[in-house]
Amino acid sequence: MNESFRELYSETLDDASKLLLKAAALIEEYGLVKHMLCDGRAYCVRGALMKAGGVQPVIGPGWEGPTWLHAQEKMPTVLEADRRLENAVFSEPPFWNNDPARTKEEVVAKLRTVALGG
Repeated sequence: MNESFRELYSETLDDASKLLLKAAALIEEYGLVKHMLCDGRAYCVRGALMKAGGVQPVIGPGWEGPTWLHAQEKMPTVLEADRRLENAVFSEPPFWNNDPARTKEEVVAKLRTVALGG
């Protein structure tokens, strides 16, 4: 995300929208992974939301360490961002993320659209 874009919206967006933009930037920079929160570098949409919110998602398919449930309990902003994405994609974000045809570019674009109220 370029600096002018970030500056333009940083003062007008709420915390959940800012978190969605951070998650988009993480996926854009490190890549998209499916069927796990994080593979040590790339993130799924929920893993990116967790990381953007300050919780390191578990690496790999296991559930050891911080999990999505932990993030929900500790970080209402992460939960709100996830809810907004769910409303926009008409599906739970992991199912939408894990669609075999889903691309990194689609995920990044949708996160940004949702962040900006679309």
